[in-house]
Amino acid sequence: MASALAAKACHDIVPEGKIGNMLLGGLMYPLSCKPDDIFETLQQNRSWQFFGDVQCRGAYPGYMLRYFRDNGISLEIADADREALKETVDFISFSYYMTGCVTADEELNKKSRGNILSMVPNPHLASSEWGWQIDPLGLRTLLNVLWDRYQKPLFIVENGLGAKDKVEADGSINDDYRISYLNDHLVQAREAIEDGVELMGYTSWDLSTW
Repeated sequence: MASALAAKACHDIVPEGKIGNMLLGGLMYPLSCKPDDIFETLQQNRSWQFFGDVQCRGAYPGYMLRYFRDNGISLEIADADREALKETVDFISFSYYMTGCVTADEELNKKSRGNILSMVPNPHLASSEWGWQIDPLGLRTLLNVLWDRYQKPLFIVENGLGAKDKVEADGSINDDYRISYLNDHLVQAREAIEDGVELMGYTSWDLSTW
């Protein structure tokens, strides 16, 4: 509701203005082709897509309404609020650092890592010193997923590589690994544009904070 009211305020004050949201780009892959893993991956991806679904489509999606019912959550939504929710954002900004795998196997999940999203390692990807898996093609995949889902311009506002940098005697840092990371991700962003994705721009995470 706060997002919808902010969007309305922007459009009222600056009729030609554009306002966006911010999503965690938490693209998940199934660990295997088992149907249980496929469905669990669908549910995991919905856990972050939910916010975009409301902010871009202007209504609560059916899968979240079921989640509310199954968990005894009752929402009192006035007709005026339902109408207000229809004020959607004009573009989508999101962060992207890594992908992860999802499994329905409870034993494997006990060993999973993550904070907002629970994930298990992808055996086909290398990892950074922080344990974040490096997946440039995942960025292209995510851009296509978001574009196909919402048909709104996209803006990558966070992307980068955390590493234990070594400062040389002259104060320089030979971070070829970061240059490679950024280059590979930008190449895939360009491929997504060729796929037909409307990409507004790209900003990396402040390198001084890594």
